[in-house]
Amino acid sequence: MKNPVQLLAAGLSGIVATVIDVAVLLLLVGLHVPVPLATFVAALSGAGTNFIANKYVAFRDRSPLNLGQVARFYLVAVVTAALLALLCMPDSDVPAVFAMSALLLVLASGHDGISHLMASRVVFFMGEISYSLYLLHSQFLRVRRIGEVRWLVSTIGAVGADIVALIVLYASLVLCSWLTYRLVESPCRAWFRQVGSSVRPVSPTVRIAS
Repeated sequence: MKNPVQLLAAGLSGIVATVIDVAVLLLLVGLHVPVPLATFVAALSGAGTNFIANKYVAFRDRSPLNLGQVARFYLVAVVTAALLALLCMPDSDVPAVFAMSALLLVLASGHDGISHLMASRVVFFMGEISYSLYLLHSQFLRVRRIGEVRWLVSTIGAVGADIVALIVLYASLVLCSWLTYRLVESPCRAWFRQVGSSVRPVSPTVRIAS
């Protein structure tokens, strides 16, 4: 079981990796490297830093590197970096969906902490309400305007106002999606199952030629 010191070190390694990621991104953009390519390289740099820092510093794991684990980690890193790069490009919605699907499949295929997280109740819950999230999310984008309220911006700053707006947006979206699932989607599913089970297929009449 991981102790609090290891968990704290792992969190700090994540922060360091994020700083390196951003630094590499700013450096490459300053050198006029295209933003999608710069994002891809920066994401790989941050992922590699996080992997090394977690293994050798946070958890002091001196065991030999397992080729399968390393390959899976860098596959996740490459797919994640490609996804971030695609999001920087116009008209890349469909490739981004495929990249995200590949990332989820890779994350769920292992036997580590990430795979256990993918099988957790939280992820299962989000999957249950995903259709309601899809139907309602465009309506809740208007909540984002909370971050433009003058008194809020003047009180906690533009960044703080954006964070508050995002928290309110996602919290209200998840709550309403859950209510829609419980009050509309789930009863409709049960009703359709009941109707489907009560309908008996009519067997065709076979006529025997005399």
